[in-house]
Amino acid sequence: MARWILLIILMVTLIKVQATESAKECKTTKTKIGNGDHLICSNVTSYFFRKFDISLNKTYMITCENCTLTTIDENTFPFRNNHVNILYLVKSGIRILKKLAFARFPSLKILVLRNNTIDNLDTKTFGSIKN
Repeated sequence: MARWILLIILMVTLIKVQATESAKECKTTKTKIGNGDHLICSNVTSYFFRKFDISLNKTYMITCENCTLTTIDENTFPFRNNHVNILYLVKSGIRILKKLAFARFPSLKILVLRNNTIDNLDTKTFGSIKN
């Protein structure tokens, strides 16, 4: 009997861990806005983006909600050759925006930083945005 209880506890624990890990994800969907894809991420960290290895050359929009992005600098999003026009970083725990934080998004037109507690903003945070 004790073995069965232990086995059930182990199974429940494994299922809970898998559910937690699967909640940390990014997925690409087709969007009706613009001509590209929409990358939607939830519950990821800035470390996740630094190790992110997917081409964004067809991505038009990125949404990151409930992420942990305390500090954003020019290396937070190491995406090269992208055409991202819209960047939503909502409820992502952002507190610090450093110099050239959005330098990797040369086509950025709309930036939404809603529901973050930004208390440190470098004077050159948006220095790389051309439009």
